Amino acid sequence: MFSPRNLIRYEGDFQFSGEVHALADESFDRDIFREFWRGFTFHSPSLTVVKTDAKIFVIGDAEPLPTGGEAYSIRVTRTGLAVAADSTENLILGFMTLIDRIEADDGDNGGTVLKIACCEITESPAIAIRMAHYCVF
Repeated sequence: MFSPRNLIRYEGDFQFSGEVHALADESFDRDIFREFWRGFTFHSPSLTVVKTDAKIFVIGDAEPLPTGGEAYSIRVTRTGLAVAADSTENLILGFMTLIDRIEADDGDNGGTVLKIACCEITESPAIAIRMAHYCVF
């Protein structure tokens, strides 16, 4: 997990399991994002998206953090999380930063509980276009 330049950590975690409902930009209501979500959440929770015109991705009751001139912002509280941006592209970058922070933990009843440490992040990409090429043969 990389460490964003503008990161403030707080005590506690946002924990989730089972089906997750998100209020999100309409671009997130596609199978590719649901599969991406499942891959980073160890295939445990499913993601249901309620579409909005706002450039946000919100689970629970966290209020989006102003971007402060950066590409995106992330706020994680004990009761929810919110990613905000000024464009769909930047929102996707923020979403990718968010899911990189997901950790798995054993729950009290033997199931897997997913958690994200409480924090606030405002960030812009250090590199305009970031790609990787894998050659498997």
